[in-house]
Amino acid sequence: MTAADVLRAELSAPPRPPADPDRFSSNELFGEPGIYPQGTPMAPAAGEPPDEATAIAALEAVGITDAAARMADAELQRRARVPDRAPDSSR
Repeated sequence: MTAADVLRAELSAPPRPPADPDRFSSNELFGEPGIYPQGTPMAPAAGEPPDEATAIAALEAVGITDAAARMADAELQRRARVPDRAPDSSR
């Protein structure tokens, strides 16, 4: 069996629960239970977000060679705009 055969079999298999549901959202959304309610609820990351230089370095470390250009792209900046404070999700 070739690698392509294995991949084809995996991709054509019917959906099945993940081995680790904690990797998927289990939060309530629009009044409905999460996809995998047995998983740990998602929570915001702890600490401060990275500055631009750190973010660019992290992207470059995973092979995004044009990270600085992407960060400078006005359209991408418009799409990724984040409010100063995220809404409180605990309400």
